[in-house]
Amino acid sequence: MKKLINLTPHPITIIPDGGDEITIPASGLTLRLREVVEEAGQINGIPVFAVRWEPEDTLPPEEPDTVYIVSALVKQSAPHRRDFLVPYGTVREVVDGKTVIKGCKGLAF
Repeated sequence: MKKLINLTPHPITIIPDGGDEITIPASGLTLRLREVVEEAGQINGIPVFAVRWEPEDTLPPEEPDTVYIVSALVKQSAPHRRDFLVPYGTVREVVDGKTVIKGCKGLAF
């Protein structure tokens, strides 16, 4: 069985079709990004910027049988990391007349 480490600041609830709900608590560690911006010129007098996101901290080491749950933005900043998974397939429900996110259908890389 793989070890799941949630590097987001909130619990992740997975609601698979036909399966039991699984909640993965936040680990207390959050992988954050910093915005890096460079001026890239102008188009018709409008400033254009090149924006990229980089991890603020050192990425956790890849470990056998360990998977990290991260935000989509973190995953995009480290596409080479096959052990970084993101919540996939938003599950919503109506509560008091408002649609809220209940969880996700699974994880994706």
